[in-house]
Amino acid sequence: ALLSLLGTWLNVRKHRACFAVWTVTNIVWIHASFTHGLPEKGTLHAIYLLLALYGAWHWRPRPVEASP
Repeated sequence: ALLSLLGTWLNVRKHRACFAVWTVTNIVWIHASFTHGLPEKGTLHAIYLLLALYGAWHWRPRPVEASP
């Protein structure tokens, strides 16, 4: 729970590191959910993992294009 709060805090401050925190958190929850027989919750966290990876890709640094 603390890592999720850290991820949210970083996101509010627009730090790209939030996606790394959420990725780790989601992997832990996916493992825990499937280990304890909760496939629906594991699937939900797998979707959250995909969203975190998409967010990290979407927020990646991009080169600044020169004006013509």
